[in-house]
Order: sequence, then structure tokens, then C-alpha cells
Amino acid sequence: MSAAFDSNTHFPLVHVVWVDHWSEDSWIDIEDLVNKPALTDIHTVGWLLKEDSDRYLITSTIGDDKTCCCSICILKGNVKKFEVLANGQDHFTH
Repeated sequence: MSAAFDSNTHFPLVHVVWVDHWSEDSWIDIEDLVNKPALTDIHTVGWLLKEDSDRYLITSTIGDDKTCCCSICILKGNVKKFEVLANGQDHFTH
């Protein structure tokens, strides 16, 4: 799915399980850093706006005015599970 956006675009509702990145921005002992606990799985549910070879672009909120909010870009290398919950629907007509 990487069609250009237009007013007839249909976005599938998806569920993605993935591992998030983290960083450390303060001074820390190397031993403390390497002994940090493993990351937990993250669950994201939303409409798949775009997919390419490296990432999924998902939003959880779509407005009638063709705007969106609460969007996230998830790198495919971090994805443990990807499933389509519902086929695409036209979000811009009533």
C-alpha cells in the first residue's frame, strides 16, 4: 500500500506489536547502562496511512477535513506482529 492520497483513499485499521527505541541523555556508568532491563512490547492500533519498504505510518485519529492527529512512524525492523483488523473504509464521506 503506497498509493497517493486522494479523497477516495481507504485506510485499513491495523494492530502492530513492536519494540520501541530508547536513549540515555545523561552521564551513566556503562555497567548500569548495559544492565538496563529489556524493553517491553508496544501495541499500536490505528489506520495505516502509508507503508514503504522501511516503515509503517499510522494515525489514530482522522478528521472529516482530511486531517489527522496522534500519528506514529514505526520502523519495520522493530515490528514483531502486524495484522489488519478491518479493510479500508472511506473516512471522508458520510
